[in-house]
Amino acid sequence: MATSNNTTPVTPSTTTRTRRPTQGQQALPAITLALWRWRQDWLLLFLTGIGILASIVILTLAPLLSLVTTTAGLRDLLTTPATNAQLQFATSSQAISRSEINSIQQQFDPLFQHFLHGSLSTQPILATQLAGLTVTQPVPNHPGDQANLYSYDIPQILAHTTLLEGRLPANTSTSALEAILTPATARQLHVQVGSTLTLQLSFTTSINDLNTTQFFSAPLAINIVGLFQPLAHDPFWQGQNYDPLPESPWTLSSLLVSNTGLLNSSEQITAHYHSSTLFTSQGYSQSWIYRLDPRRISAPQLTDLIAALNALQANIAHRNDQIQNANANAATLSAPYLQKISLSGVTFSSLYAQSILDQYRSRMAVQQIPVTILVLQIVALLLFFVALMADLLIDRQLSTIAMLRSRGASGQQVFGSLLTQSIVLSALALCAGLPLALLLAIFVARMILPATSQNALDAITQAPLQAILQAAPYGLLAALIAILALAIALARTLRLDVLASRRETARSTYRPLWLRLNLDLIAALLALLGYVVSLYITSIGNLLNTQTNTLVATPLALIAPLFLLLAIVLLFLRFFSPLLRASARVAARSRGASSMLALAQMSRAPQQATRMTLLLALATAFALFTLIFTASQQ
Repeated sequence: MATSNNTTPVTPSTTTRTRRPTQGQQALPAITLALWRWRQDWLLLFLTGIGILASIVILTLAPLLSLVTTTAGLRDLLTTPATNAQLQFATSSQAISRSEINSIQQQFDPLFQHFLHGSLSTQPILATQLAGLTVTQPVPNHPGDQANLYSYDIPQILAHTTLLEGRLPANTSTSALEAILTPATARQLHVQVGSTLTLQLSFTTSINDLNTTQFFSAPLAINIVGLFQPLAHDPFWQGQNYDPLPESPWTLSSLLVSNTGLLNSSEQITAHYHSSTLFTSQGYSQSWIYRLDPRRISAPQLTDLIAALNALQANIAHRNDQIQNANANAATLSAPYLQKISLSGVTFSSLYAQSILDQYRSRMAVQQIPVTILVLQIVALLLFFVALMADLLIDRQLSTIAMLRSRGASGQQVFGSLLTQSIVLSALALCAGLPLALLLAIFVARMILPATSQNALDAITQAPLQAILQAAPYGLLAALIAILALAIALARTLRLDVLASRRETARSTYRPLWLRLNLDLIAALLALLGYVVSLYITSIGNLLNTQTNTLVATPLALIAPLFLLLAIVLLFLRFFSPLLRASARVAARSRGASSMLALAQMSRAPQQATRMTLLLALATAFALFTLIFTASQQ
């Protein structure tokens, strides 16, 4: 019998591959776990968020408040005295003509508008001076007595004069030139309100005749319409009091006329001689007084403003060199017949002194050093508080973390859930901290600034969003540091299981980083070195300039006590655990069990007691240090 081999075909078995979860699928358990733990530990998370919020607010508040206070200081600098904001553009010419004045203004005014666009207040004030006119009627006390004519636009002098008698000169076209003068000048010239004063004006009708003897002489009749007194110490008058000056063997008097009246009188004389311009050898000068508007200037614009003023000053100096060279090489002057131009004001630097704006910028840089150091100390203290709260949060969740690790939860999931909590806290604190810092800056600035400097608040109130965006990097830095501090505190929990967690709770074997690196000894050496260098700089302070002494001595005076404080506290904490163990042995001999158990537990796991002691010591020391520094600075 034949046996047949029935072979069953073997089909190859197919292996099923498990798909690895994607990053989104891995993130979902971490987020779910974070929400679950949020319900369990919301109070600790809330306190941690408060610490992060405080650090963000303080670090963001510092630049906002500094912006307001430096803007207030800058505006006070430009308004006290008022001459600090004045820019005087002076020209010297031998031609008296309305067209020449308009030509000069059209040539140079665009320069001011180009470089200082948005920083100037109003239209410039035009002031002219015609010097050296001989007094003929009434008969002077001394032969050869002279008078100077100063002219302004009359509406611009109303707030700067006290009218004693009569009225101000008319600012319109009249047949005769009108003037006002001080009572002392009226007595010197033997005139009163209603009198007519005659001055002798020497001139030519051609620029080529200035170096010859072909001069014309014409009487200039002036009606005295009022007596006035310029306001004392008013910067508008640039130190001129309009009283007579005795110049041996004659006297120089000063009269105030209107720009329109003086130009009309000169045009009447030139029309009589069939000319368009009147040339005089006595000297005719014009000044355009520009004024910076402090309300349009804030501290961030200071560097650009200084650069614009320097560029304007260089441009005017270059134009003056061109005028001097052209006059030296030309046989005759050409319109507008300029001899010299100049720019003056305390906002311009010279070979002998810095401008007040450069000095203020240097002072700002020096003052930022102690403020920055104090702010960093406060923020470091707050971030230490955040790290302390993170440790408390982790200690509370330690058993849960160890249980999840023992039951198969990956370290990435546990770490992600805890890190999600810190990221959400930091994000919420950042969103709330930026506008809160702006409101707090406005409130603090209103409290510390005087009433005259309250307008500096517009540096942040006119564009609040821009102010928040400018300070946002500081808040973002605080949030990132807080996340980093929380992440470092979380990293050491990933290696724990249930047994390790119980051993760590019963008797701690963890040594702090500062103890492993001997940071207390390093801080003591740095403090000692800082004090030695500070004493050395103080001893040779008379050999150093003020700026170098301030830039070096001030940071050392602030940083050295900080390292000394850290050294003292950390040296104390180095011996804190042995001290606790000795206290526990002493308590064991007493009858009470509570003190013995508490000290024994603290000596076995001293982390929390160490952190709270360090936090209390740093907070107290920083508060006292800040108060002492503020009092000494004031």
